[in-house]
Amino acid sequence: MSAIEAVFTVNRTQWKALRANGPHGNPYAQSNAKKQLRYAAKIWAQNYRNKGGQQLQPPAHCVAYVQYPTRAKADPSNAQIVAKPLVDGLVDGRLLVEDHSEVFTGPDMRRDTKASVPGFWGIRLVITEIQGKED
Repeated sequence: MSAIEAVFTVNRTQWKALRANGPHGNPYAQSNAKKQLRYAAKIWAQNYRNKGGQQLQPPAHCVAYVQYPTRAKADPSNAQIVAKPLVDGLVDGRLLVEDHSEVFTGPDMRRDTKASVPGFWGIRLVITEIQGKED
């Protein structure tokens, strides 16, 4: 069973554009933030593959650990909108074959035990190949 761990930093502008008002925020700012995150993940995946990393074979499962810049209470599931473009970028970069529900589950959102640097959020994706097909 193979697994990878990819760590991404989300700046305040990206986080606020996606999280501030949910679907009621500025659609242009949201689109731009999603494109930036997706592109960052695509480049990460391409670099990983260029260094000899293998493409993960389906089925696979993802857990996303969110690092917050404070110790205040938070609901990591609200960061799903931030994690999804990162997963899409890993598909674009050919680290994952696909991310549809028959071959990919998650990301399951969790809070990371560490705090991030003030003004930034961290998203750590842990993707594991699943042995055998799930029913």
